[in-house]
Amino acid sequence: MTIESWFSPRSSTVEYLLDKFRYEIPVYQRDYSWEEDQVEALWVDVINQIEKNYTNGQKNPEQIPHFFGAIVLETIPDEINKCIIIDGQQRLVTVSLLCSTLIEFILRIDDDQKKSTLISTVLPKYALRGEGNNRLPRIQLGNEHNFYKEFIVEKDTFVEKEKVFNELSTRQKTPVIQRLYNNAKYFNDKVSGYLSGPDDTYLTKISSMIDVLFSTFVNLQIVVENQGAAYTIFETLNERGLDLAPADLIKNEALRLSEQQGKLVESNELWREMVSALPDGKDPITGYLRYQYSSKHSSVEPKELYYKISDYLRNLKTPVVGYMKEVREESEYYANLHEPDISWTEKTRNALMDIKSLKITHAYPLLMAASVKYSTDNQKYERIVCAVRDFCFRFFTISRNRVSKLELIIGEVARKLRAGKYSLDDAIKALKKESSDKVFTEDFENYIARDTKIAFFVLKNIEDHLAGGQGVTVLPHSPNQHIEHVMPKKPGLEWGHVSDNELYEKYVNRLGNLLVLEKDINKHINNKGYDYKINNIQQKDYQNSVLKLPKETSNYLNDGLWNLESIKKRQQKIVKEYALLLWPLS
Repeated sequence: MTIESWFSPRSSTVEYLLDKFRYEIPVYQRDYSWEEDQVEALWVDVINQIEKNYTNGQKNPEQIPHFFGAIVLETIPDEINKCIIIDGQQRLVTVSLLCSTLIEFILRIDDDQKKSTLISTVLPKYALRGEGNNRLPRIQLGNEHNFYKEFIVEKDTFVEKEKVFNELSTRQKTPVIQRLYNNAKYFNDKVSGYLSGPDDTYLTKISSMIDVLFSTFVNLQIVVENQGAAYTIFETLNERGLDLAPADLIKNEALRLSEQQGKLVESNELWREMVSALPDGKDPITGYLRYQYSSKHSSVEPKELYYKISDYLRNLKTPVVGYMKEVREESEYYANLHEPDISWTEKTRNALMDIKSLKITHAYPLLMAASVKYSTDNQKYERIVCAVRDFCFRFFTISRNRVSKLELIIGEVARKLRAGKYSLDDAIKALKKESSDKVFTEDFENYIARDTKIAFFVLKNIEDHLAGGQGVTVLPHSPNQHIEHVMPKKPGLEWGHVSDNELYEKYVNRLGNLLVLEKDINKHINNKGYDYKINNIQQKDYQNSVLKLPKETSNYLNDGLWNLESIKKRQQKIVKEYALLLWPLS
């Protein structure tokens, strides 16, 4: 094959694309994923094109095009004018939703001849004539094709479409089906609103909308005969900014390879099961695949994830379906790290929730390895999970080491533990080596809590320890329990003895100056002096707090005053008594 024959690019309109070809979307492509933001952007583009190309309902002599992106197609051998969509399915499927919506409003036109002309223009863009009066979809979706066919292709009115959707059970309404419904409803509402107004403008408005969509939306059409060349172009178009997350590209490659190995159906089902098992969040699939890979193979930056996993899959000596089985199985472990299994010990569950609340996601590769090795042994699993929590808190939160350094250490220990090169004791010793008790306590004594959530975490753990399971414990961080600055951030006259000190700003957020305090007490004492905060006639003071640490502040007064020395001494005492007790890394 010569370089010149790799692909043939050309500009084309939406009308040409939807008249010329029939399309197939492979199951290994990303599912239909456009949400309202993307659909709204398309709608705004259509309206803007009408305004640019029409004046008072009349088409302007010079048409202004709108670039609608690149469409990459792969020809199918022995199939005339039928292509696989490599890139562009989101746009083409969404345009088919808009076309299907327009049919309902075309059917309301009184002039039968004009109605017939518009139907013959719009309907074939998404529906082809089959045997008898049957309609066949111009686009064949990889997933949820049957719903798409009935909902979009066969039904003309939104009432009919909605009935199809409502007949499904909640379990049947997959994310793809929900998006198709939501976006069809969006277009129905927008077209209805746009066409409202005087009857004599209805035909002009709908005709101009159809015209600009089909004739001014222009694509860069790239048709490729070689699948490898098609995916090279696809990856290049999507490597920097991209519509697609790394997980989408990884899925494409994994299922493409599986298809070559005769395992496409099995791999696709394993991928779907994996996605269903993962927790909600922003792009959880990419995050999971990255942590799973780091846990077993090597640390990897997000921007390198697709390339690393793709190279790994291409060089596997066993079928890719084996990898799919592995990530499917371990997705359950990852989900349980976010929502701890009730069968695990309370200490294990609390440690996992601590990691989640501190947002130390970089711990997950080691937690994944620990889950693979020890999740059925409660005693060992509790020990490693608590050690990971302690290490991340000590090394990252308190000692403020770089994320990159944290990831390297976590990844190395994870891989050695997983491969059997480290025992449980070895893994914990390796972590302890990177965060010795001496370094941890020294850093803790000078810790400035710029993030109130971290300050709350530390103080809550101390209060809960002091309560010993008896009496009052601190509730999760909420408006009902505040972080109190003993020496206030905005000092009044009562703080004149210290407010002029050049170190005031540095000390005000030190842990020794902070408390957890009930909302009503905190609000009442506000920025008043220490004497009022510790005891006042309204009994809204430290002495009347149900918590223990506020009452103890009087032990650190210096000549009867709360000052910088008080803060320093209190922080030293907190670290001496609680740091290694609560975060021992053992």
